[in-house]
Amino acid sequence: MVDRDRAVAVPAPTRVLQRPGAIVMVFAHEDDLVEYAARELATLANDVVDARGRFDWTLAGGSTPAVLYRRLAREDLSLPWSRTHVWFGDERCVPPGDPQSNYKMAHDAMLASAPARAAHVHRMHGEDDPAVAAARYEQELRDACGLAPGGFPAFDLTLLGIGEDGHTASLFPGTTAVAVRDRLCVANHVDHLGTWRLTLTTPTLSHSRRVWVFAVGGRKRGILGDVLGGSAKTRVRDAGEIARWPVLGVRPATDVVWWVDEAGAGGLG
Repeated sequence: MVDRDRAVAVPAPTRVLQRPGAIVMVFAHEDDLVEYAARELATLANDVVDARGRFDWTLAGGSTPAVLYRRLAREDLSLPWSRTHVWFGDERCVPPGDPQSNYKMAHDAMLASAPARAAHVHRMHGEDDPAVAAARYEQELRDACGLAPGGFPAFDLTLLGIGEDGHTASLFPGTTAVAVRDRLCVANHVDHLGTWRLTLTTPTLSHSRRVWVFAVGGRKRGILGDVLGGSAKTRVRDAGEIARWPVLGVRPATDVVWWVDEAGAGGLG
């Protein structure tokens, strides 16, 4: 379990903002954010295993998640690895050893040193035909999570990021995957990148019990202003906003938690 005595020294958020369907945790620096998030995640994982016997979480790519994974790999946080299933929110269509692979990043940062059971690490096979790989991952989800036909997995925690072009996972604005509602995982062609991606769909992500979104750095200031700007009063999001920012279509039953630093949150008030 997490060392509760050490937890009192963890840097606290500089402020916490409430938005419709979202809680925004703002930290002075990325290292403060990562330390706090890592301890929260470890506590959550242990609590879920104590309550239900198994922790399912979905990884994101990106620089801040990579730092988080390296922190989680350290022994002092004691994640319940033997009862943890690791999933991926998206993957590039490359082999697992390719530098662009989300799996390789997670493996190098955390999985190679963490005592995770190999059978519990569910990677997307980006080296295969995209349509075949997406169908294979969907079936793996159905089998491992015991899903009935038409059912969706309820991940205990899903990690996401948001790109400067508006994408989350590999749901890019203007791509066909954004509108898919009857699949767990799809192959998505991203025209402006000239490539295929594998991605979980919006309803799959939305069925997660908890969703955390990481957006760190001054380059995310404009994005955060567009997605989270305005007052804490209820605000109806129209279809155009959701199409521009697919992350707004991820709507779990609980508030989405946004993890941001002051450099990115400057325009949020």
